Amino acid sequence: IGKDGIHGATFSSEVLHEDSPATAVQIGDPITQRKVMDFLLEARDKGLYRSLTDNGAGGLSSSVGEMATLSGGAEMHLDRAPLKYDGLAPWEIFLSEAQERMTVVVPPEKIDDFLALAKKRSAEATDLGEFTDSGSLRVFYDGKPIGNLDLEFLHEGWPVMELPAVWEPPAAKSASIPEGDHLGNRIKSVLSRLNVCSKEPFVRMYDHEVQGGSTVKPFQGVENDGPGDAAIVRPLLNSPSGVAVSCGIVPRYSDLDAKAMAENAVDEALRNLLAVGAPLEEVAALDNFCWPDPVPSVTNPDAEYKMAQLVRACEGLQRICLAYEMPLVSGKDSMKNDSRIGNEKISIPPTLLVTAVAVIPDVSKGVTMDFKEPGDIVYVLGPTRAELGCSEYLAEFDQ
Repeated sequence: IGKDGIHGATFSSEVLHEDSPATAVQIGDPITQRKVMDFLLEARDKGLYRSLTDNGAGGLSSSVGEMATLSGGAEMHLDRAPLKYDGLAPWEIFLSEAQERMTVVVPPEKIDDFLALAKKRSAEATDLGEFTDSGSLRVFYDGKPIGNLDLEFLHEGWPVMELPAVWEPPAAKSASIPEGDHLGNRIKSVLSRLNVCSKEPFVRMYDHEVQGGSTVKPFQGVENDGPGDAAIVRPLLNSPSGVAVSCGIVPRYSDLDAKAMAENAVDEALRNLLAVGAPLEEVAALDNFCWPDPVPSVTNPDAEYKMAQLVRACEGLQRICLAYEMPLVSGKDSMKNDSRIGNEKISIPPTLLVTAVAVIPDVSKGVTMDFKEPGDIVYVLGPTRAELGCSEYLAEFDQ
């Protein structure tokens, strides 16, 4: 535990400004995260714990505070926590965030086996206290009580917010595409847009060949530089089956309707799975909402509209997931994506990122997006219409 990640949740809920603290950002450690993940999977299979959650927003204060509701209380000793360096105050230990750190509920009779397995797998684990039925979250440091929070107050003490939502669909307008330019030049212009151009320099910063399980890789084609529709990995190298992973994201649709945006994000993620040969019999998804602030304030005059967009996005997400019979197994949200430059407020478009996964019985049958032979036929599936709404082409030329 270190000073990085302290007040990260507060930082992410504020308008960014020049004095925003850099220390609020968590310093990720993917190697440690992998060790922890492998250890927890093995400990799960051995039945060594009952529940767990990550120490993301709020750190130990949130993870232990939330899990204490399962038993009715908790006692935690912050001086037992492993630190990156000396000098941290108790409140800093309590609040420091990192999603590589987990809080785990271990039965007393299994704690020795749990700690022994953690040591064997080089995953640092520490006994910080115990869950109780006291009705309070009690915090100690060097044997002295420094905090005693009633759980009912902690979780129910703040009144439930009632936020207004007002939806008015934007007025439809006809596209105005300038005449005279060569189609080839327009294609080049669209391909050079930030939402379309290759992200290879960023993707190559991460090693997608670790453990040799990737069978359909992020980039494909003769030069391995064409972005693929989805990736296929084989977690168990002694098994022919694997998992396809895809994404769907269409934030520009929110300019017209966030409901359509959410539905199309799910649809795109599933189409990307189908494109690599993944069946949809065993499919699940994660939803990641990135939204401008929907809470009304003097500096946020369009909050009611942003809230209406959020409601419509949730309605669309529910509708399409039920239609595809696809469960949402996880997700997260970031609801304060605004900043100010001078007197101008800048907000991101309401965005839903959908990550979908599907089981592939035989990874050798995975399909890549590149053409295989000269003369390969290109098919267009489904109806097409004379429409350009929310496209990058329209954004480029309809100024």
